[in-house]
Amino acid sequence: MALPEALAGVVASDRCCGCGACAGVAACGRLEMRLTPEGLWQPAVSECTNCGVCERVCPGIESPVPEMAAPLGEHIGTFVGYSADERERLRGSSGGLATRVLKALLESGQVEAVVAVRASEDGERLFEAAVLRTSEEIQAAAGSKYYPVEFSRPLQELRASGERFALVGVPCVITALRHGRRRLPWLQRQCVALIGLACGHLVSTHYTAFLAELSGVPADGLSGAEYRRKPGPRSAVDYVFAARGADGTEGRELPFVTGRAPVTLWTARIFTPGACFRCADLFAVDADLTLMDAWLPEYMADRAGTSLAVARSEVMRDLLEAERAAGRLHLEPIAPEQVVRSQAGALASRRVAATLRSTGASEPLRRRWQRRRARLSNRLMAGRGPRRRLGIATLRTWMAAHRAWNSIWRLPRRVAGKLKRLVLGAGKVRT
Repeated sequence: MALPEALAGVVASDRCCGCGACAGVAACGRLEMRLTPEGLWQPAVSECTNCGVCERVCPGIESPVPEMAAPLGEHIGTFVGYSADERERLRGSSGGLATRVLKALLESGQVEAVVAVRASEDGERLFEAAVLRTSEEIQAAAGSKYYPVEFSRPLQELRASGERFALVGVPCVITALRHGRRRLPWLQRQCVALIGLACGHLVSTHYTAFLAELSGVPADGLSGAEYRRKPGPRSAVDYVFAARGADGTEGRELPFVTGRAPVTLWTARIFTPGACFRCADLFAVDADLTLMDAWLPEYMADRAGTSLAVARSEVMRDLLEAERAAGRLHLEPIAPEQVVRSQAGALASRRVAATLRSTGASEPLRRRWQRRRARLSNRLMAGRGPRRRLGIATLRTWMAAHRAWNSIWRLPRRVAGKLKRLVLGAGKVRT
């Protein structure tokens, strides 16, 4: 049975982000999410009744194009801070602010449940979106997961239970739930808070599988992964990827530094879904509160991590202030311009997407090549056995060529930098 026409068009044109909101709210109950061989989630239907509910939430049909002169969208406060609880701060990727906010919503009784991403319990995938009902479950789910998840199951569960909830997710998920809050009475009643995470782009399951292979853990035997482990006391950007095999042993740690695999794959947008090349929303402008890393020099020296927050509702602003007053948060105001500057690298790509969507201009050749390369990388890693090994070997060869090209391209700048330092040093000696 075919998908509804509008939804089928989103999938066919590579605009589906795989969020699962459509299957989570579909009145027919026959829409489900399936993981494709390319490592991405897509909707599928057994028998469509043309109820039209799924199309009301799809961010691929209708998604925001923020004004790039003010990419944060409308907001009533911008803050910098971190959790005063050392366990929350160290377990979180960047200051533990998301963990503290979710716990505060639950402990204050504003919500009865939280939807967040945790390690999967079914063994078929590494991570899943799930309904969490205790502070301990929220604490266990802390930390970044660069892995595709879909939200249909928790949405179905919450609709049946009638519980008030908060949801934390990337911009496309937040946009879907914002549509739902406006158009579906049950979501308007139950979805109390939307917590957005600033997002440069998503990746398929093959990002994790390939990194695991590089670390010495076979992708077919992968049982767990940690993306931003903090191994040492150097700085907030000193973190590593670690993979765990089925027998519990870990591969070698892969540092997130320029020139190493995790960063090379990420910045080259290998394994990126096609929908991300169209997305212009970095700061989750539909969220009640958006959180992100404080990638600013004055905060990066603190290895425990620091978060930035953009509040768009009085409820979320008041919650942050209440947590600060109670001593559970270290929180200070920060200029919106500083928040934007912290994400300058990712914002550049979002500006291109916004321009293309608002003007209808042709996609630049370099970006078109990036998108096709991302699609090819996911196809190379699809399948098992010899096909998977061939894909891994091909991508290893590409990475080696990529590193060699970058070394040649950067050589003139390195030479110029050394000459400049020699000249300046000679001048100081003569003085």
